[in-house]
Amino acid sequence: AGYGPDRKPGKALSEKFTKWRRAVGIVRPQVSYHSLRGGFATALDKAGIVQSDIAILLGHSRGLFWVYSQGPGLKRLRDAVEAVKYEGL
Repeated sequence: AGYGPDRKPGKALSEKFTKWRRAVGIVRPQVSYHSLRGGFATALDKAGIVQSDIAILLGHSRGLFWVYSQGPGLKRLRDAVEAVKYEGL
């Protein structure tokens, strides 16, 4: 339930995030689920994570290359997430 025509949960997740952020008092222009993803992508990029790993973590299409590759593995993806630092928090 809540999935879009492409069977991805983007719309449902966006609605849940909006409900959560309003409940915790985050009500500002330009704050959305998409800006959360953008901030995460930027933080991964600043941490020096390779673009193919960033794409996987953001749920983007893996493309033709991944037909032949088994991917980076969960440990490498976990290490990528743990490398994220948010300054000023």
